[in-house]
Amino acid sequence: MNKMGFQLVLVMFILLTAPGCEPGMADAQAPAPLSEIEQAEITLISFFDTLHTGKYHQAVKIYGGSYETLIEYNPAIDPGNYVELMEAACSVNGFNCLKVKNSNLHQQVSDREFIFAVEFEQADGSLFALGTCCGEPTSGETDQTQFLYTVTKSAQSGYQVKEMPQYNP
Repeated sequence: MNKMGFQLVLVMFILLTAPGCEPGMADAQAPAPLSEIEQAEITLISFFDTLHTGKYHQAVKIYGGSYETLIEYNPAIDPGNYVELMEAACSVNGFNCLKVKNSNLHQQVSDREFIFAVEFEQADGSLFALGTCCGEPTSGETDQTQFLYTVTKSAQSGYQVKEMPQYNP
């Protein structure tokens, strides 16, 4: 589901479930619940939106991957302060905390694990591209514009994103 599709589904869901709608709306059939794939995708998009807007405490709740790299990059930050580590990732360490431009299911590994192919949007609205090596400028031919992200679901933590944003040294 691309970003526009996601927004349309979300608006429709809100409109159809909002209290105080037209008379007779109570008799209308409730919208179908979101599928596991849709819920996983919403989580993925929310993760990047929270990073992009600096809501790191919310991003930490959605992130279920390792902090090991961030701890190594930021020895002055308490290793248990995940919010500060996440902020450092986006503001100091070179991770690209961008908004999702498009996302599509790449593979459903199981009923609790989903891999999405994601494209990101730069500040000017253009497609984010990563050069072939070490933060080199993009050349067009071998640039990477799609990145894979895993979302898992567990009974204890709900849906969680397992990878950090793309790193650009």
